Amino acid sequence: MEQVREGLRRLAYRVADLAATPEALMFNFLAFTGWLAVGLVIGFEDLLIQILNSYFTVTTGLLVYIVLISAKRESRAAAIKQDEELRVNTQADNRLIQAEQRSEAELQELAEEVKRKADGSN
Repeated sequence: MEQVREGLRRLAYRVADLAATPEALMFNFLAFTGWLAVGLVIGFEDLLIQILNSYFTVTTGLLVYIVLISAKRESRAAAIKQDEELRVNTQADNRLIQAEQRSEAELQELAEEVKRKADGSN
């Protein structure tokens, strides 16, 4: 099961990399242009409209998940880097490490404490 998850994860990252290229934009532009040309030649029947609607609905749905997966990965990587910076800085408050794992009340308390320190009122 873990191999399947890892394979899907790698696929999502790869698709995200490919989707954010000029080539992907060109492919979708050409697909739309092709659909438009066919529609102008044979008429815009219900089936032709459903094909375009289905294509863009599925593409949009998949890209939403891919963006979410990519954003989650980038957010986790940034948090790990920040945690490492906090860990090696002797003046940093180590309670801030993995702050994203804390409850909302704990985060609010930490935020207020950090603001007090920044304002110099310890």
